[in-house]
Amino acid sequence: MENGLTLAPGFAHLTTYHKILETFLPHPYSLCTSKVTEDLRALYRATYGDGNISETIVYSEAACNELCEQAYIFSQCSCILPIPFFARNVFKLDGSRTSARTCSPITNEFARALVAKKQLADSDELQTLWCAHCTSQCQYTHFNMDVSAQQAPSNAVKATWATALFNANNTTSFLAPPDFVQRYDYYMDQNYFRVEIACGSKYVMEYKQEAKVSWIDVFASIGGQTGLWIGLSVLSQQIRCWIRSDLTGSDHPTKSDRIPGNGIALESD
Repeated sequence: MENGLTLAPGFAHLTTYHKILETFLPHPYSLCTSKVTEDLRALYRATYGDGNISETIVYSEAACNELCEQAYIFSQCSCILPIPFFARNVFKLDGSRTSARTCSPITNEFARALVAKKQLADSDELQTLWCAHCTSQCQYTHFNMDVSAQQAPSNAVKATWATALFNANNTTSFLAPPDFVQRYDYYMDQNYFRVEIACGSKYVMEYKQEAKVSWIDVFASIGGQTGLWIGLSVLSQQIRCWIRSDLTGSDHPTKSDRIPGNGIALESD
């Protein structure tokens, strides 16, 4: 089980959870998708027997990978595993849908299906061929959990359960070890198990990816830079015209003012 918990008996466990949402931007910012394919819709219709539920589901990367895994197993064994969903249809590589039966656990086809499942998991080529459309989803929901425990049960709890478990003649009406009544405290200490689940916060932590540069910003940046370069071009052309006008003005020495030796004749009063 993904992100599962292992809890020991003989304790009273308290689990508090905090909900976290992560939202990513779709193409062109990332490769995530929210598109629900037809095989996923068919899975929910077959599982819940409700045609309307397939219109309200959201894309799941895990479910998509499970479906393509079942499709590959069906191509190898002509049957599918009965877990994790009770799928009744599979989609072939050509996109056609066909009904599928579950592999029988009392024959060798169930073992062959498990071998095919491992082959798909170990081969990158098969993953690319059969599960290339199973990209990451654009929204994820996580639950961070904090677990605490204390030794249980207390003597008061044992007395309460003893009243409920024992009959008037100090026997049990359920299947129990022969010495359950004599060693009641021992069995309760070894097997008592209690789990309480509570919401740790009424607030939801949300991480949302946002584009730093929008399309408006892109066009505005292009327009601004284009205007800047046009302005610089006009300014440089104007400066060039000023230089030419200065070089042709009367304030500069003429040919008659020059003397040999690259000197310039200066007028004296």
